[in-house]
Amino acid sequence: MFRLETLGVGDGSVAMAPDGRDVAFVLKRPQATAGTFGLPYLWGSDRGDVWIAPVAGGQSENVTRGLTDSSGFWAPTWSPDGKRLAMLSTRGGNVRVWTWTKSSRSLRMLSQRGTDAIVSDDVRWVSNNQLIFAALPDEERPTALELDHGVAEITAIEWAKAWRGREATASVLESGVPPSIRGRAARQLVVVDVPTGKSLTIDTSPDFTTLRLSPNGRFIAYLKQLGVWTPDSNHAPVRHIHQKIYQLAIGELEGGFRTHVMAGIGEVFRGSLVWSPASTELAVVGLSEGQTEGAAQVFRCRLNTGLCRPVSNKALVLDSPWNQTTVPPILWRGTQELLILARAESLGAKLAGPIERWWAVDEDGMSHALQDAGKIAPSSLRVEANGSTLIGILDGDVWRLDGRGHPSKRLTSGLARRVTSIEWPRSRQTPVGAEVVIGVRDSSANEFYVLSLGSGHAKRLISPSTDARLAAYDASTGAAAFVSNGRGGTFLWVRRPGKEDPSPTLATNTFLDRLYEGSLRKFKYRGLDGKDLTGWMILPVGYQAGRRYPVVTWVYASQVYGDDPPDLPATINDAHPLNLQLLVAHGYVVLLPSMPLRPYGEVDDPYAELLNGVMPGVDKLVELGIADPHRLGVMGQSYGGYSTYGLITQTSRFRAAVVLAGLSNLVSLYGTFDARERYEAFAREDPFRLWSTENEWMGNPPWKDPSRYVRNSPISYVDRVQTPLLIIQGDLDYVPIQQGEEFFTALYRQGKRARFVRYWGEDHVLNSPANIRDMWQRIYDWFDEFLGANPASTDPSRH
Repeated sequence: MFRLETLGVGDGSVAMAPDGRDVAFVLKRPQATAGTFGLPYLWGSDRGDVWIAPVAGGQSENVTRGLTDSSGFWAPTWSPDGKRLAMLSTRGGNVRVWTWTKSSRSLRMLSQRGTDAIVSDDVRWVSNNQLIFAALPDEERPTALELDHGVAEITAIEWAKAWRGREATASVLESGVPPSIRGRAARQLVVVDVPTGKSLTIDTSPDFTTLRLSPNGRFIAYLKQLGVWTPDSNHAPVRHIHQKIYQLAIGELEGGFRTHVMAGIGEVFRGSLVWSPASTELAVVGLSEGQTEGAAQVFRCRLNTGLCRPVSNKALVLDSPWNQTTVPPILWRGTQELLILARAESLGAKLAGPIERWWAVDEDGMSHALQDAGKIAPSSLRVEANGSTLIGILDGDVWRLDGRGHPSKRLTSGLARRVTSIEWPRSRQTPVGAEVVIGVRDSSANEFYVLSLGSGHAKRLISPSTDARLAAYDASTGAAAFVSNGRGGTFLWVRRPGKEDPSPTLATNTFLDRLYEGSLRKFKYRGLDGKDLTGWMILPVGYQAGRRYPVVTWVYASQVYGDDPPDLPATINDAHPLNLQLLVAHGYVVLLPSMPLRPYGEVDDPYAELLNGVMPGVDKLVELGIADPHRLGVMGQSYGGYSTYGLITQTSRFRAAVVLAGLSNLVSLYGTFDARERYEAFAREDPFRLWSTENEWMGNPPWKDPSRYVRNSPISYVDRVQTPLLIIQGDLDYVPIQQGEEFFTALYRQGKRARFVRYWGEDHVLNSPANIRDMWQRIYDWFDEFLGANPASTDPSRH
């Protein structure tokens, strides 16, 4: 685990140069090489290096060499002319913007100012020579660097004051007083000229986010903080997950970088900005003026008037429960019509229901469904470059859709394969031209085809391996980059223009070839409610049919599996600290049952549903002759920890249990401060604890429906526990460590077998290699004590 290098796909880790001549990629060094730990929200980027690979062939070059000083580089973004590369880096102890110049092969820091930027979208090229990003005040560091380390630094300073006794250490938080952003540290939106390093400040605010360059390159749209969210007692559940309220601003990139704020909208959700093709207006998701909660709407914001106005019918419900959208539910078709992905609430029984559909909405807010009721809605919807027609996937084929969303031409009639995805262009906001890359995926392989939208001809884009994923594609040259993170290692291949077969560019983690890996196997079963479910199991190496094995059931309520392998750390080429292959290597079969619940945000009693998908899955493995019914364990993390707490209060079938970072008492969980931000000046403003509890099927704060909180809290039934329990939690976990303390104390009070392991300085998932090793040894010891697994039984030479 600590030796694995990591290469991502679809997260900005691979970027093709605009001219198709080079590919930039981020390779994250092994965890064992990190200079410090406790930076989980950089997601390993503090160990990243940016490499350049020439598409025509030749040696890849590590242009950043972060290992020399334990720094990280990531989020590579090419300039429009492909001559420079912008990136982010921790070199020098802060996150800053750096650039690499292709002609001189030189790397340099663009600005001494730090930035809160984390992904490539946070730093934008506005010309071949100019970059725009939000700069922090002098000496300030971003949240990703401060979140876990900052609380330790604050306590060290403030506790020392209390011990000296000469200074007061009071920290006061107010309620009933409207919060204000006046006086808070201001960030600056700056444009930096790369050749000279000169910067121009174009706006100032406590925070900026979602920078979007207009298609014609003349404007930059962005969000600036307007205020702070405060709860509205008339609304439940809480819909906000972020405390910052943003307004939409426009910067003119010609004539002195003038900026102005768009009026007519109260709040704009992060990530929701979509430019019209003509660059004359934007579509955004947000709330009306004076609205702090309730249903989100789509607004059209015209540059010539400076006004935003809602256009989505209030009967259309956007599934945006957070004040952000990771993938905007918006498409522009031409210059006048918007397509909105939403659910109909009250447009008649024929169209009402929970199914999301695409709706065409004109300038006056008049809408109609793109599909008739009962018809299959297209997936992977894209707008063709002509702006009037659409393409999408219907029942395994790519179709061209007319203005009403009805299929007009089947484009893959000559392809005798079921299409599962449009792989390129990856963003639904990118209009498609003459061709797209489509994906065909089944349980054994990924395949790709370049589909001509004119002729319907699909040409195989040869993949280097069955598990490879398309990471980048250049339509003008046919160059492509593929990544695989599989059994034999991590690989990057590049398909050169004019060549059919991709060439190997990077090979790492090849030592995995010498290690055994447990095998994933799917099975079907029926829940207690009689509904069909799919589960998965991971079998140890050398598994023998007919022999019964100890089984550890990995649980997470609301997780429902399908025919595709689980998207979990369940393969050997995954550096996640909770990789389930570690249990398999120790001699256990791992069971992954489906645990369906009502859709997130609906009011329900999740505690009562926990047994539904789990126990029939256990029974199925017993029936198949795989599970030893006398050696059953259960384990879960986070909401899976809640699931584990709940299961062992309802059944004694499990002989041992492990809970990691679990929540046990929904009443005491409600409203507690995040341990990582507990001593911050504005700790009360974080709505996450309110949002997560009310939306995890409670529907209201606890004083409005106290019985629901009590009956869904495993702590309410702790007297029923007969299963020996190991509880593991970090003291900086945003699920408060008190959740584990309460459950452990209740068992201690009853004299029941339990162990509570606390890791100082650790967050929701352990980060320190020493702690991860210690945690796994304790998990092994616990299950071995009660389930009696024999690691030697996994040695294939013994069978």
